[in-house]
Amino acid sequence: MRRIQTLVRLLPCAALGVLHALVVPPAACAATTTNAPAIADAATAAADWDLNDLYPTLKSWEDSYARTREAVGKLGSLKGTLGKSAAAMS
Repeated sequence: MRRIQTLVRLLPCAALGVLHALVVPPAACAATTTNAPAIADAATAAADWDLNDLYPTLKSWEDSYARTREAVGKLGSLKGTLGKSAAAMS
């Protein structure tokens, strides 16, 4: 019975996939892939974060990175202490 329910749910998706394959010519799909590098570059540029507010200089970023690496090294000592107390977490 569950297999039939799953099949009934997936059938419209499969039908849409077949319809898409019939409606969109392969040449149209190939044309969009030629722009892929430009689109990827634009997406990467949009995803870059401006960290100048947090780290005005490279030295400030390196110092923060070093402190973070040191703190990560201490996390192993906290293993198994989550449920003990609030004081154990500080």
